[in-house]
Amino acid sequence: MDANVKAEGTTSPQGAAWNRERVDLVKRTICPRGISEDEFALFIEQCKRSGLDPLLKEAFCVARRQNVGNRERPNWVTKYEFQPSEAGMLARAERFPDFKGIQASAVFAEDEIVVDQGKGEVVHRFNPAKRKGALVGAWSRVVREGKLPVVVWLDFSGYVQQTPLWAKIPTTMIEKCARVAALRKAYPEAFGGLYVREEMPAEEYDAHASHDEPATASGAYEVLGSKPGPMKASFPT
Repeated sequence: MDANVKAEGTTSPQGAAWNRERVDLVKRTICPRGISEDEFALFIEQCKRSGLDPLLKEAFCVARRQNVGNRERPNWVTKYEFQPSEAGMLARAERFPDFKGIQASAVFAEDEIVVDQGKGEVVHRFNPAKRKGALVGAWSRVVREGKLPVVVWLDFSGYVQQTPLWAKIPTTMIEKCARVAALRKAYPEAFGGLYVREEMPAEEYDAHASHDEPATASGAYEVLGSKPGPMKASFPT
């Protein structure tokens, strides 16, 4: 049974039916021409599982290079895979009925910060006018109704990639990764195993088939540190 037939009878995150016409539109306009039937079927299944709509650029079908050989005799091939966007994951989270908010901030060496993952709390204070020290990481916190808030911490050294964008705006990039990691931990049934472009090794991507997101966050999602003065980063419980 092909991907088109499998998709019939289901709905997209926005309520539009995943009928043959919609699936064909995705294949013509979103997916690369070289994608195999199995790769396309898997892409559609990931769209349905995650609730991300590729027609709204909440997810992309990307070309990724994989070595199917070994170190001595490498054999690099191109595979087409599902990849979410950070903006898409944030929009999807807003559609969950128990989602109550997300916060994130980069952390520098001289910031005052206490992360209590057991209680789901973060206290982060700094003065932007006097901020000094190296960028050391970022945290993010997701609040769900009736559940303990989810808090994640990412070390900058473990996530930084040798790319122009990471070199130009490292603070924005590590904050994006922290938000995505927190959403993945808070909603594993939808986002488990899904990683955005910023988290993946740059050498795995086909330079001729990339989809770049806007670098800055926007909308109703607060990026802490955008206002001067001491700040306590926490949600009421």
